[in-house]
Amino acid sequence: MRRIFLGFSIISVLALLLILLETSCRKKINNDLIVSGIVIDTTTGAPIEGAVISISRSEISSGTYSSGYEFVTSANSDANGNFCIETEKNRSVSFLMTAFKDQYISNEVYFTSGDIDPYGNHLEIVMLSPVAFLNLRFKNTHPYNSSDFFSYGFGQESPVCADCCPPGPVVFTGNNVDQTISCTVFGNRTNIVYYKVVKNDVTHFFEDSIVCPAFSTIDHLIEY
Repeated sequence: MRRIFLGFSIISVLALLLILLETSCRKKINNDLIVSGIVIDTTTGAPIEGAVISISRSEISSGTYSSGYEFVTSANSDANGNFCIETEKNRSVSFLMTAFKDQYISNEVYFTSGDIDPYGNHLEIVMLSPVAFLNLRFKNTHPYNSSDFFSYGFGQESPVCADCCPPGPVVFTGNNVDQTISCTVFGNRTNIVYYKVVKNDVTHFFEDSIVCPAFSTIDHLIEY
């Protein structure tokens, strides 16, 4: 199965911007800041309903700039993926917008006061990547001795869950290995597992390509 990538044409982007401009957000009144946009699935291009969009800001207080971000407000994307958040600029220097939805990888977008137009509006197209769930079972079905060595790692992008599958190789030794590890990985993609096997001082390298549809649970057995 071919990897699925989303490539927006200039026409597509302009169409999305027109959608943003047609939302019901008010124009700036004095100190108002209006952040609007659309949330899109990176793999399908479909709008995402029910994503939580939160705004935090860093501002100048008593003449001193604070590099920390303080939560201000949040809103949910509608059935068309659109969102509109109204707040106040105050003396804010920079803003952090966070988008989150279950079974998607959260995304953070930073913008500054210089990115806000003269009317107090800021537009964003926010991309969220879906996840899938991969159960990897490693089994030494042809043991040689207790020095049998096995290590594995993911190609390209590491799984989302750093606690279950760290960026570096994971190692098993011994002749009685039968281990299952559950990982949260990128959905609608082919995840590649590279592994190394050493038995009787002979080394072999392998790779498995595992297609993981979004939101699915895949069981994959690696015997060595």
